[in-house]
Amino acid sequence: MFNIFATLAPVLAQGGSGVTANDSWDLESFFNNATDYTQTIGGAFLALIGIAGLTWGGFLLVRKLMGGQQAQQDSWFKIVALILVGGAMLFGGMTLLLNFAEGGKDTIENFGSGGGATVLVDQLNFIGASGLATHVPDVALALPGLL
Repeated sequence: MFNIFATLAPVLAQGGSGVTANDSWDLESFFNNATDYTQTIGGAFLALIGIAGLTWGGFLLVRKLMGGQQAQQDSWFKIVALILVGGAMLFGGMTLLLNFAEGGKDTIENFGSGGGATVLVDQLNFIGASGLATHVPDVALALPGLL
């Protein structure tokens, strides 16, 4: 208990309350701090999952390379995926997932603003003009809701 008073004594001696002008107690600051904290904890959790995936993938790789009957049960795809995804989670973590989410948000906004229909029509026109398809139906009939 005395340690608390010893810590606050220099602040109180100067006539301060220990709270600076930059310390905000409004809802916006609360949610910003909660978001930052959640991203930090989530990133640490994803890094932990990445370490586990990387370690397990390395173990399976060594077991597969050493041979044996039980090693045949693990596919190469599974081993490579564990190593790649584990490494991505370990070193990318929350930043990687936030970038994926940002890309998804941009895609949804493009489709919502009508940008997606234009890309689809251009792709259908390219397929028809390049001879890749023998019959491309009229775009207005194929995509009535998008035009």
